[in-house]
Amino acid sequence: MSGSENNKGQRLAVVGAVIGVAVVLSWCDWRVAVTWSPDASQGRHEIIDPVEDRNRSPADLSNDVRRLRERARGSPHEAEAAAASVNLTAALAKLSEGEADPRKLEAAVVEIRQEMTQWPQGAPPMPLAKLKMNLAGALLRLGEREPGTRRLKESVTESREAIAIFLRENATAEWAMATGGLAATLSALGEREEQGKSLLEAEDAIRAALSVITREKDPMVWATSQQNLGGILLAINKREPSPERAQEAIGALLEALKEKTRQRLPMEWARTMNTLGFARLSLGQATDTRSEIEMASKIFRDVLEVFTRERVPLDWADAQNNLSIALTMLAHDDPTPKTASEAVVSCREALQERTRERGPLIWAMLQANLGRALALRADKAKSRKDLDAAINAFHAALEERTVERDPLGWAVASKDLGNALRDRARADGKPPCEAIATHLGSAHVIAKTAPAQIPALGRALVADLALTPRARPETCPNLDSTAWADLAELQEVADR
Repeated sequence: MSGSENNKGQRLAVVGAVIGVAVVLSWCDWRVAVTWSPDASQGRHEIIDPVEDRNRSPADLSNDVRRLRERARGSPHEAEAAAASVNLTAALAKLSEGEADPRKLEAAVVEIRQEMTQWPQGAPPMPLAKLKMNLAGALLRLGEREPGTRRLKESVTESREAIAIFLRENATAEWAMATGGLAATLSALGEREEQGKSLLEAEDAIRAALSVITREKDPMVWATSQQNLGGILLAINKREPSPERAQEAIGALLEALKEKTRQRLPMEWARTMNTLGFARLSLGQATDTRSEIEMASKIFRDVLEVFTRERVPLDWADAQNNLSIALTMLAHDDPTPKTASEAVVSCREALQERTRERGPLIWAMLQANLGRALALRADKAKSRKDLDAAINAFHAALEERTVERDPLGWAVASKDLGNALRDRARADGKPPCEAIATHLGSAHVIAKTAPAQIPALGRALVADLALTPRARPETCPNLDSTAWADLAELQEVADR
């Protein structure tokens, strides 16, 4: 793609298309310790600060699961068994966050449900509410991998039921934590909605939680809530770009990093930094500030010092992908194909772990990002091979990223496919009929999901029409009269 306006439009598409991968909202773990009297089965439940478990490796968590299974099934003390059951589901939910195999993630959900069915009738409600929150967390991670919204809606239901229990029990701190978890799921759900209504509910929920949580009383819960506020603001910013909103997200993430330091919590620090890097990209795109994009690139490289492929393959892949996005944006100002090539390499690294089998929607998102990097390298190197590979990557993305599953993601990927098709038509000396049809299809959905992006799409269509040989009704029989009328309307928007 050539031209400063088109480059800026592509930067918008690059940032907007990846937020589901870049921003992984955090879920608070429920960890319960129990003491009981020697002659009675009644116990005392205490919430332990979850900080102690946040650096545990997958191997440690797997050992926790084995140990807690034995305790939940075999303890003669009701209180200890109850605590072990809650801790077991917490460990399963935590382990599921980085699980690469979706079958194991599904198995974790099934086991958590089984623990809930074994909960005795008339048992204390608070542990049951915590079981529901652990189930909600595992359902969120499963729903992020699967197409559709069924799992995400199930997670919302479990969260709301837990919140209702905490309200009845007047458990303010637990209510706030559960409300933060609900916000994380609503944000993921809103990403897949045409209008994104759940994103606004997510913002309301996380702000409500932060009105109750203080750094002094619950420093880690407060920090996680700040982190989630930043992620939710970025998700909203994807539909309604705003420098002020991006700056507010950065502020919230910097607050979270006051507690989630690299020294104390390297993995949590890296996850928060990953989101901060994306926020810097969003601000850099909105304000056309290269220094913000360069800062984001450095952040992602720092994150990759902590996220290794061996320990956390999915987090490693997401950081590689985000680095690819930053490099793609920086490559616009590089007259050589060098930076674009680095972006291609980084994105292909990410695709080694973010496979289609493990998560088709995330795989599709990365395919679209790869297509953008390849299209840019094709433009810099005048490579028809890269251009064809970019078009293939966009088509692959659209096989999973359908308008029904992810309307905004489909529209943005379609827009970029249209840009690549225009470049191919130019190289072949043909009118860009296919590009125009693809851009018009994208416009119909973007008008509903992210109307702020319509002017950029209008400019893309103006570039289509400026190409010679010109697209006309007689040279583009695939475009009917309605298409030409829509095209004229979008031209007017672009000219304003």
